[in-house]
Amino acid sequence: MQLRYSVTLQFYFLIYNIRNMNTFTKLTQFTSIGNRLCHVIFTIVFLLTLQPGIKAQSTFGSIEGTVTDDKGEPLIGVAVLASDPSTGLSRGTTTDEDGNYQLLSLPRGVYNVTASYLGYQTIEKQNTKLMIGQILRLDFQMQETTVNMDEILVIAQSDAVEMRQTSVATPIATEQIEYLPVFSRNILSLGQLAPGARSFDGNAADFNSGASEPGVQSATGAVFGQYIVDGLNTKGRTAGASITGNVNDVWLSQLVVDEMRFITHGYDAQYEGGTEVTVIETKRGTNNFEVTAFANGYQDWMRAQGPLEETKPEGFYRYQSGVFASGPIIRDKLFFAASYERNDEIEPTAFVIPDDPLFSNYERLINNEVGYTLWSAKLTAQPNSKNLIDLSWFARRDDHDVVLPGANTREFGWTQDQVTDNFILRHRYTPNSKINNEFIASYRFNQWLTTSLSQNPLNLYSNYGFFEGPMNIFWPLEQLENQTNITNNFQIIASNHVVKIGGSYEYSDLTYDWPLLSQPFIIYAEPGVPLLGQIGVGRTDQTENSNDAFTSIPAHHLAFFAQDDWQINDRLLLSFGLRYSSNLGHLNNDFVLDDTNARKLTEAGVPEEYIAKGDRKNFHNLGPRLRFSYDLSGDDRTVLFGGYARSYDRPPLNDVNAEARGFNWLQATVPFEALGGFPFSTDPAVLRGYAASLGVDNITPNVTLLSNDVANPVFDDFSLGINQRIAPKILGTLNFAMKNMSNGFASYNFNPFIDGGSTRRVTTDYGDIFLADDTWSSSYRAMMMTVRRNFSDGWMFQFNYTLASVKTELQRPLEEGVFEDINASTDERHRFLLTGIYTLPFNIRISGIITLASPTPRNAITGSDDNLDGDPENDFLDGQPFNWRPEGFENWYRNFDLNLAKTFNLGNGNSVELRVDAFNLFNFDNFSAFQVNRMAPNFGDPVAAFNPRRVQLGVRYHFKQGQQ
Repeated sequence: MQLRYSVTLQFYFLIYNIRNMNTFTKLTQFTSIGNRLCHVIFTIVFLLTLQPGIKAQSTFGSIEGTVTDDKGEPLIGVAVLASDPSTGLSRGTTTDEDGNYQLLSLPRGVYNVTASYLGYQTIEKQNTKLMIGQILRLDFQMQETTVNMDEILVIAQSDAVEMRQTSVATPIATEQIEYLPVFSRNILSLGQLAPGARSFDGNAADFNSGASEPGVQSATGAVFGQYIVDGLNTKGRTAGASITGNVNDVWLSQLVVDEMRFITHGYDAQYEGGTEVTVIETKRGTNNFEVTAFANGYQDWMRAQGPLEETKPEGFYRYQSGVFASGPIIRDKLFFAASYERNDEIEPTAFVIPDDPLFSNYERLINNEVGYTLWSAKLTAQPNSKNLIDLSWFARRDDHDVVLPGANTREFGWTQDQVTDNFILRHRYTPNSKINNEFIASYRFNQWLTTSLSQNPLNLYSNYGFFEGPMNIFWPLEQLENQTNITNNFQIIASNHVVKIGGSYEYSDLTYDWPLLSQPFIIYAEPGVPLLGQIGVGRTDQTENSNDAFTSIPAHHLAFFAQDDWQINDRLLLSFGLRYSSNLGHLNNDFVLDDTNARKLTEAGVPEEYIAKGDRKNFHNLGPRLRFSYDLSGDDRTVLFGGYARSYDRPPLNDVNAEARGFNWLQATVPFEALGGFPFSTDPAVLRGYAASLGVDNITPNVTLLSNDVANPVFDDFSLGINQRIAPKILGTLNFAMKNMSNGFASYNFNPFIDGGSTRRVTTDYGDIFLADDTWSSSYRAMMMTVRRNFSDGWMFQFNYTLASVKTELQRPLEEGVFEDINASTDERHRFLLTGIYTLPFNIRISGIITLASPTPRNAITGSDDNLDGDPENDFLDGQPFNWRPEGFENWYRNFDLNLAKTFNLGNGNSVELRVDAFNLFNFDNFSAFQVNRMAPNFGDPVAAFNPRRVQLGVRYHFKQGQQ
């Protein structure tokens, strides 16, 4: 008897949800043509590296201005010098025939800027803080004098404000990083300070302006956004935008971050682009020895009871501690910086146990221990004013159990053993004020080893909807990524043009060993009545040590850009740029589907474009960039700016891996005696023997088919804004922005159940047949307003308001107009944010973040299987997803995080700070999920909530040499 079985309906939706978790990765191969092209272009990059002058403006800043006499006439040949006392770095230039000067390619820092000219008073503007990528304007008006210029010094406090930005960007200063309350210590949560960004409950900010798709489709690893750390693009190929594979995994200690800049609409050709660019600069050593140590503590009694909790969880805690040290090894020449941080946490995890004596021995609540460790080290060499060299290492170690709450036992989860190492060599060379070069070489290693929490079988008691045992249906997984990168950026100034040229080469070797269902999955009608068993089986090797689950797809990424910033006159700047990028081998280009499967799928109606023939194309993309700024007032008080950019993101990877593995590593289902099949067993070897006796060709695999014509996700950005200097240190900004995204990646089940789940739609030779393609697009429109005062004189504030609309459109392969112009899951119409830092008398400081945001739409369903596919979760009200939005102000997200600190100066540069952080201070009820089943009596009621009030105590020790 020939038997064919597939995954049962009871856990179909669970698998669907896990497919939506951006946790896994995809791979690709390098074709021979791409290989030759790679060597040619790599040679060009290498030769560019040897050129003695080029610059990257990603983290450098500029100070510019005009020097005039007391009558307003320009002064020619005035010596302008910027010096950073903490590092000994100095850069100088002279004014031109119009009295203009430019100090370009300056590392971030606090500068004293001096203008000196024979016969005139020397003027020094102190404490000019230059942040990442800023262009500050400092004008000097000099007075004639008959006294020797060395004897007269006019000192002025600098009040420079960045006015001539061309992108929609938000700087995050050192004081905000150190003083604002951040529960997770994830620096990406500070992205919420950027208008247009969203963050909830202290998680990493969500820049989903143009990156949303209906939840009915699986999220298949299209990874948007770019994270640049110390000049290096740290984007990985894994299914998440950071190198750890998940933006909420902290891999960079907050202790080492000096400044950040979130660019939501950027037009610099140097950036890859996407939904946003996050630029991070880490701390370096200076001439002053400095030590910072901290400890934070949080326990169960410091947390309020949640709005949906019958009782408050107990027995949990979290402790965070760390230390950072920096200083000189050789004064003015060689410096060091190093850090260590540890996070230990007990998380309460609740289980929904059936109310039946058979399950009376199972725990309903446990405290699960999790933790991670972060290290960093940096050496900075400054042999002279022309050269600056950094050698950095950043690492994360993560080893704990992930236990999922819900209708399951405590084994339902996985181990998470992660090792991340990132090494960066960075050389910045500035031979004069006209030329600059930045060279970066890096190596990255990321290992993610995930196993089941035990070797027991996973049992599903279908009549209870209850899982007992480890999560075998997805584990084990060993994922390894080795990535090398070489980047070189070049800048030269000629007359009123600033020309930038650069390029990068990246090689990534990403492998998976993913024999899911290595241990059995047993499906019971009820305890003692087993129906089916599932086990992973290799197509060519049915043993436990089969290599059929192993995939390896190396890939190469190349990019080049050129840009001309043309200062047409004192008021108008025009910039033209072009960026080329290519992805070589990312789609497993040489993969060929075997003849048998190709024939069977074609006969089932699968289009030819989804049958892999080993001839997939590489990606070659050109993105134009245009930006401008115009000084409307002529005195830098009112500046109009804007731009347009086309950018491309990386190709999707999850389905690339699933395609390569799905035809070789199979999930076999065998019937037990209750269904007229085999004797019951939970022995993996016995179950594999049963599967082999049925015949490997009779196993109905779940497969993924990648379109041979899939394209890169593409973004088109446009914005128009105005900067208005409201007061000497207060800047107001109004932006109108749009972002159109197309070629979004999703997959669609071509072979779902029909007739209420009794049969498959097109063939019984396969289970699910996912067709993966670039099938969705979205549009983002926003008005963003910001009023900001940078930190000075002990205080700062920032107010944001964003009015936005996000729409999305999705096509299914072989179908037209499925979902058109619908609200996206991130369609948050209103968001208000107010943040501030204020230093009070007696060394007391108060800081906080107030957030108010309107609800987003949800997937409301009819509650019945209207389309008869056996899955009622995709039968939407009115036939459209995201068609219901919670109403009422009580469903807005309302949050107030507060920090209160008191500093005790101990003398000789020593100080101790005591601090209290309160998150959701007023204990607002913020709901994260709602009952969306129209048939449910509680339709529209909240069913999950964000955290209630939490209070954290902390202490911070600081020592700085030479500080009183």
